[in-house]
Amino acid sequence: TGVIWLVLVGLTAVGTGALRWAEIGAGLAGMPAARIGADIVLGAVAALPVLLATLIVTSVLVQLIGVAPEGSIAVPRDAIGIILVLIAAAVVAPIGEEIFYRGFATTAWARGIGPTAAIVRGGLFFALAHVLTIGGADFGHAAQAALVAFLARIPVGLALGWIFLRRGSLTAAIALHATFNAALVLIAAGAAA
Repeated sequence: TGVIWLVLVGLTAVGTGALRWAEIGAGLAGMPAARIGADIVLGAVAALPVLLATLIVTSVLVQLIGVAPEGSIAVPRDAIGIILVLIAAAVVAPIGEEIFYRGFATTAWARGIGPTAAIVRGGLFFALAHVLTIGGADFGHAAQAALVAFLARIPVGLALGWIFLRRGSLTAAIALHATFNAALVLIAAGAAA
């Protein structure tokens, strides 16, 4: 999936001249190592309150709507499974998705509609894309599960857009996304044990 994001961005944005790779990476190539390290720490630390907000929003929505959506991250059952899911969910997915959702989409929208609207639009786009494959026993159940999952992903989508534009770098957004996903994998693995 990460390769697909890169190819799509390369064909639709970079290939057309709308954005350059340097703009999508928000200057990462010329950034000092200390700044990259600070962005990684900031993103990882910021993931904790975002995770807490997401868990609270999800809990409230499940209580109100009465449907718990299935998780978007596989539940690992053994040590090898945990390692493989962590690589996929906390390394590969955050890099590809942040290049697409923040580096490409949010950057383009920020140019046209301003940073605040770009963060909101990018957060909603991110949340919507993450619920397109949710199913259920019937249409009503699937729609309720998708609604809960969509609304529960908005806090992380907004936080990722905000930290990306605030820091001017994908590094902090990738670190926040990676830490968020890693925590979800570890929580799921702990609950399944």
